[in-house]
Amino acid sequence: MALLWSSAAGRHLTPVTLASDEDREAVRRALGTTTSTSTSTSTLTWVHVTPDAPDELTALLEVCGLPAGLAAHLLHQRDHHGGAGVVADGVLVPLGLLRFEAGTAEVEVDRLACLCVPGLAITVGRDGDVVRDVGEALPGDATQGSLGVLTAAATVAGRRAVDAEIGLADAVAKVEQAVFGAGSTDPAQVIYRLKRELAEARRALTPMVTRLGALDDEDLPPALGTVSRRTLHRLAAALRRTADQVDGQDRLLGDLLTVQLTLVQVRQNADMRRMAAWAALIAVPTMVAGVYGMNFRHMPELSWPYGYPAVLAVLVVAVLVLRRLFKRSGWM
Repeated sequence: MALLWSSAAGRHLTPVTLASDEDREAVRRALGTTTSTSTSTSTLTWVHVTPDAPDELTALLEVCGLPAGLAAHLLHQRDHHGGAGVVADGVLVPLGLLRFEAGTAEVEVDRLACLCVPGLAITVGRDGDVVRDVGEALPGDATQGSLGVLTAAATVAGRRAVDAEIGLADAVAKVEQAVFGAGSTDPAQVIYRLKRELAEARRALTPMVTRLGALDDEDLPPALGTVSRRTLHRLAAALRRTADQVDGQDRLLGDLLTVQLTLVQVRQNADMRRMAAWAALIAVPTMVAGVYGMNFRHMPELSWPYGYPAVLAVLVVAVLVLRRLFKRSGWM
């Protein structure tokens, strides 16, 4: 299933199946209106195709008079994080759309490939909500041409990136509370998992910043629309700021992990001191009992009724003195 949007036909998304002759004719009519005025970029046609319908994408390219090889190129760029490039008198820019799941603290990335040619924009992506959001972000007039779809998609990508960064920042703040709190749970696994999610977000953001920043005026044919390099660079700058925030959260997590491991080591050292102190307390009566156990002839209690009580008193005093010494030194 594909979705057709035309500035000359009501400016709303219409489901089309390009296997149908009627739908193909609707696309041709929309393209006919567009190409007749493509030099002024007063009209725009946008078609969105899901990646699980490669046949429809091939049929769309055929209807639009574009090389069929672009279908594999679009799918490859979407799935393999390819860079921006000039193709078929236009530009192809893959975008990464982030979504943060608060329940699992996971980042999901949906890839959207955007092909802009004079009067026509083709996007390939799986997330249906993206199509609605891009449609709402499209400019009110069509003078921006097919680049208007690219800027709208980049704007949506920027908004989602900000939302994902905020969600990740909240998750990092909770980890910080766990590290410095009095709880007994070990947040190390949570830290490692969040670092993985931050790496996923960074892998999606960094290429987008590079792609949009690399598009300069000589790469943008005038027939694509009136979007300036400054607009694209502004979008790239916004994405760069978000990427910097993600990098900052990653560095903070690294510091928290260092603090957590240090605290664990301190607690382990304290436990070792306590165990050594208790072992020393037990060693004194054990030693005396061992000496008594080596003979049964020359023992004070055999001829002196206070022998056993005296030995027990000495043991108690020795243990109490050692315990006081360990307490004063902080070992117990």
